[in-house]
Amino acid sequence: MEFDGIDERGHAAEELHAALQASGVVGTWDWNPVTRRVRYDRGAAELLAGDAALAGRELEFDEAVAGIHPDDLPWMTTEVQRAMRVGGLVLAEYRAGMLSGQPRWVLSRGRVFHDPHGRPVRSTGILIDITEGRKAEAGYVVAAPDPEQEAPLLRAADLCIALHAAVAESGSEALRGMTDRLLFQIGREIAQVEREASRH
Repeated sequence: MEFDGIDERGHAAEELHAALQASGVVGTWDWNPVTRRVRYDRGAAELLAGDAALAGRELEFDEAVAGIHPDDLPWMTTEVQRAMRVGGLVLAEYRAGMLSGQPRWVLSRGRVFHDPHGRPVRSTGILIDITEGRKAEAGYVVAAPDPEQEAPLLRAADLCIALHAAVAESGSEALRGMTDRLLFQIGREIAQVEREASRH
């Protein structure tokens, strides 16, 4: 459907992307620790790999982290590997966007899934731009294996990320738009909680 020469679906997608950026949610990622390959959406590809055109492709590790600050990459890689062994919720704050010329502090919030033998097989999550409210100089990585200790909003984010990935595989643009909007709202509220916590 077109309205005044503009494709309505494309326009809605652009508006959603702008709203996500305004709220601080800048991207999603899906990491396969077995193959060491990662798939980003457009926002995550721009920040972490340095090229939005890499969105949707399976990237090798070195290509996938090209946009992360070189001072943060070594410790973050070590800590993320440790968090992958623990499993569950993983939070990390670090600097990215180095290749785009607009370095940003990002909060990466995701979940590590293990197979029945306790081996990590998948990790998915979202990126939130926290540059504006960031005060500390050092980044961190935290793993929390017990989902019962998570706040309801964080559990909702996990479910939405999984739903978002499944819907993307289905190819339904209508459902993709709905899950994008839900992810946007959850991300916005997580960002608000993070901002309030940083003030205390």
